[in-house]
Amino acid sequence: AGILPGDKFIKVGNVDLIKAGKDLQEALKRNTDTVVELTVLRNDKELTVQVRPYKEGDRRLIGIELDGTQRMIVKTLTLGQAFKEAIDKNIQIISSTFDILQRLFKREVSVRMLEGPIGIARHSAMAAESGFSELLMLMAFISLSLGIMNLLPIPVLDGGVIAIILLETLIRRNLTLPIRERITQVGFVMLILLAVVVTYNDIIRTLPAPLGKYFP
Repeated sequence: AGILPGDKFIKVGNVDLIKAGKDLQEALKRNTDTVVELTVLRNDKELTVQVRPYKEGDRRLIGIELDGTQRMIVKTLTLGQAFKEAIDKNIQIISSTFDILQRLFKREVSVRMLEGPIGIARHSAMAAESGFSELLMLMAFISLSLGIMNLLPIPVLDGGVIAIILLETLIRRNLTLPIRERITQVGFVMLILLAVVVTYNDIIRTLPAPLGKYFP
């Protein structure tokens, strides 16, 4: 079809992968066309190619894979080096999390990329099949992400409590009980809405492809 090594897939049909929060395999699965138009980014230019996916189990494939000549490099680190690598990895995860949050607020990516308990269970199963190290990395990523989310200035979360304390410090007086109750109610509603969104996303992802196409 003309796909070359180094091409970056950005669209499947009219679905923008980044904005829709979908990966290539999921988008292909939900596209039931016999011939699918893919948009790739090559040397900073967008090109379109026509592919005819084939089925393998419940997946639709187009015959691409990672370069088989690549090899995993395993390094043995000292305790100090391992500690530094761990710090660097945590900083990378934190930066990625804030980047995603920023793009969500700017509506550059879709809320459909958010996942809840069902999504976590699915990714955990995949990580467990890949090995203990992958599962451990996923557990660390989830724990760190939850810690970051908990520090956001949303009422009822720890970050919201900190924000209220800072506000009271600035105005040099305590907020009245009715105001605190309203702030707590707003925070509770925000968390309920977030729970509804991620649960909806989880359910849509578990639907068979013929049904999933009705939920873009």
